[in-house]
Amino acid sequence: MRWSRKARILLATLALYSLSAAADDPLRVRVISDQPQHRGAFLLALEQVPSALPWSLVESGADVTLALGAAPFRRAVEEGGPVLGVSVPPAVVDEARRRDCQCSAIWSGVSLEQQLRLIEILFPGVSRVGVLYGPDSAWQPLPSAATASLQLDWMPVSSAAGIGPLLRRYLPQWDLLLLPEDETLFNAGTAKLILLSGYRQRVPVVGPGQGFVNAGSVASVHSSLPALARQTLRWLDQWRRQGHWPSPDFVEHSSISVNEHVARAYNLPLWEPRALQRKWEEQP
Repeated sequence: MRWSRKARILLATLALYSLSAAADDPLRVRVISDQPQHRGAFLLALEQVPSALPWSLVESGADVTLALGAAPFRRAVEEGGPVLGVSVPPAVVDEARRRDCQCSAIWSGVSLEQQLRLIEILFPGVSRVGVLYGPDSAWQPLPSAATASLQLDWMPVSSAAGIGPLLRRYLPQWDLLLLPEDETLFNAGTAKLILLSGYRQRVPVVGPGQGFVNAGSVASVHSSLPALARQTLRWLDQWRRQGHWPSPDFVEHSSISVNEHVARAYNLPLWEPRALQRKWEEQP
């Protein structure tokens, strides 16, 4: 069947109009989490970010799913469809991408290199650092990440029950203990054991995030909800405009927290927060 020239023009105009209308429609986003309080806080942070991306929150019929944490990310990937994980361990993301999922993720925590820069500023005399890690930790052993002044002892931990025996055996050998983000190993249930063990042996603890700093670790580089929300909306906007996700990565903008009481206990110089942030950003 041959269409007249006017009919072809009309069809092309309708197609362009449909594409334009679709581009103006809000992106339908479903947000899932195993922690209702965390989900609510993240949604509030998303709503407070200035963004040109039109989006709406839905419970079904979503264009994309935001999955907060490892378990929700795994479930969303199994369901199929586009998925963006937030605060998901790299190993979990790698496993999903090997199965050709339509997914990407902002990894949990911050990079090892960022935490090492902070250690070099706050503890210039430290040389041997113990790093505990598990299967779902934000870092896995990276020999190349060691610096000229720091020796990293990587110690695998299969479960929270294994932390105590490992600390009793190895903590006296270390100048400092560094923890990656890992909601299974390093959480409110294990914080007291880890921090008290460090105090007794006079071994400072750095990381894994702001919650541990509040509980008693000396300091940590960490992500924040506003930074995660801003990056999430930028990645959603790229997916909407270009049809593909950015590669998985850590949050682009991170912050530093220091527990001043603990810093005094270890006779550390107290930095003014903005000066410390500048020094950390300047560190090569």
